[in-house]
Amino acid sequence: SSSLLGGAAPLRRRRSAAAGHSPPAAPPLLGGGNMSAAVARYTGKLEDDEIDAGLRDANPGVRARALHQLGKWGEQGAENWGSHDKALYMLDDPSPQVQVAALAALGCMGRWGALYSDSVAQKLSRHGDNGAAEREVRKAAVRTLGSFGELAAAHAEAVEACLEDDDVDLVALACAALGAVAANLRRPIAIGEAPPASSQLAWYRASSRLAEQLRAGDVEVIVGACKGLGYMGDVGDELVGLLEHQEARVRAAALTAVGRDYEAAELQLKRVVALLADPDAQVRISASALISALGARAAGHATAIGDHLAHEDPGVRSAAASALGGIGEAAASEIPRLEKLLSERDEDKSLHVLTIAGLQPKVAPGFRKPSCAAASALAVMGRAAYKSAPKIADALDSFDEELRVQCACALSGLGMAGVPYEDKVLALLDDPQPMVVAAACYSLGSLAEAQNVGSPTIADRVAERTRDKHPAVRGAAVGGLGKMGEEAAARAEDVARCCSDRVGFVRQQAVAALAGCGEVGQMYASEVCRLMYDPEERVRLAAITTLPKFGERGGAFVEEVAYLLEDASAQVRETSVKAMGELKGLEVQEYLPAVLRLADEDASEAVRAAAHKAASAMRAIEYNSSDREEDME
Repeated sequence: SSSLLGGAAPLRRRRSAAAGHSPPAAPPLLGGGNMSAAVARYTGKLEDDEIDAGLRDANPGVRARALHQLGKWGEQGAENWGSHDKALYMLDDPSPQVQVAALAALGCMGRWGALYSDSVAQKLSRHGDNGAAEREVRKAAVRTLGSFGELAAAHAEAVEACLEDDDVDLVALACAALGAVAANLRRPIAIGEAPPASSQLAWYRASSRLAEQLRAGDVEVIVGACKGLGYMGDVGDELVGLLEHQEARVRAAALTAVGRDYEAAELQLKRVVALLADPDAQVRISASALISALGARAAGHATAIGDHLAHEDPGVRSAAASALGGIGEAAASEIPRLEKLLSERDEDKSLHVLTIAGLQPKVAPGFRKPSCAAASALAVMGRAAYKSAPKIADALDSFDEELRVQCACALSGLGMAGVPYEDKVLALLDDPQPMVVAAACYSLGSLAEAQNVGSPTIADRVAERTRDKHPAVRGAAVGGLGKMGEEAAARAEDVARCCSDRVGFVRQQAVAALAGCGEVGQMYASEVCRLMYDPEERVRLAAITTLPKFGERGGAFVEEVAYLLEDASAQVRETSVKAMGELKGLEVQEYLPAVLRLADEDASEAVRAAAHKAASAMRAIEYNSSDREEDME
């Protein structure tokens, strides 16, 4: 324990305490330094020794806060600094508050936290009088196993046992967790092979137990069962029947679960369209989200959805307009009715009390304001909506800042139809509201991209905003600048400077913008490579995606990309293997065996599929290269 919590900071890349898990050593960061320095520089997180001091503090609240910080570091923190080992140690803390925090931290660490799923599962058992403190620990353990998903499948039976508990809150959590851990038990272990009979049996048993909970008397338990069955993709008649349940939370949960099975959702579209007019805002939002997920599949119901645009409740009109936007061009018949909403100033305020109380984030404008929903929908209706550009441009003068934001973005979605209103968008760069300025920067970049030429004057104005004090404005400005072609290349230094911004969103946008700077941007390939090891995953993904766009200069960093094929994050591995199939260079073919191994062995289905595709592309390149060599001979 002293080695875990005291003394020198742990190695940047350390061996896991669990036998058989020994990650390879990380390559040095370009430009010197180490990952801890990068974390401090970019995010201001506590240094490792401060975390250790917090974990040793006599105050349980301080220890819990330190664990909260460990959880925020996520998978990368566990992989690089062994934070999962520290969280494991704290599971034996005498304070239930600290145990709960340790369980929550492990739940944020993905496959590294899942290494200790056995220890987490032990917390499900009663060890005392099952008082309030112990119940909180057991609930935290259930949440953590659920967050591990299929990685905790071995503990499905232990989670299922919690369904017999007399604490309905624990039962509700166990329902959702059981669905998450059992979701993939029917999935084949290898391509072409059937899953083991024992796994299939466990899946059906979990499904049956969750179906029983749909008939429970407690609303929270029913909601949890809906979530669990949704994770499993098991949408039966009983679950579908809950779309008409008297409790709004149950209807919303049932909609979300049904939406996970597109075939089942299509069969229930008539019911779902009717729920757009539900008196509860959360149900309307869930119904609109389901229709949007189906997209063009729901086109046959566009007219019925359009009928809701005349409803007296602004929340209903907003949900219907958002649903039409999700359908896209296939709902173009409703454009005239959507245009009428642009002049509305009504707002659905039914959920404001929950937002003020801090119980949920503020609902997106598209689900509160019919005008905002209409502007967003018109932007994705294709050429049929080009004639709506003048009405959208008129709304830029609205006193409502959210509508100005939506309309600025909408004009960028109309391509050349929005270009005549470029000056009106440019004027928004002086708007007092930062989000309006950010939307204007984004829109100006998109309008320049639509014309295939940028204006030096506009580019200068947008480049000025890369130094704005608001990170949303800086990120949108550098992202918009990256769409301006030659004008972006002339201001590549402004773009590159943003790669060192302290806010991850800005760095993410800057990386993507460098790809738009042409050959000048390629000169910063080493900077992009460095950001593949950024503390924030979104920045890493952007850097990995951008590097292949740099041609042979990007291909020079194939070794660094190949290293990420063993990253803790499945999304990073998937993006990296895709990049391997796109990189150019003589050394790329050397990593074909590593890609093939990923295609056969990776735990993630998405990674395996991406690896198969990348391997095919790499083989094709190798074959074409061999043909050229033979021709030369």
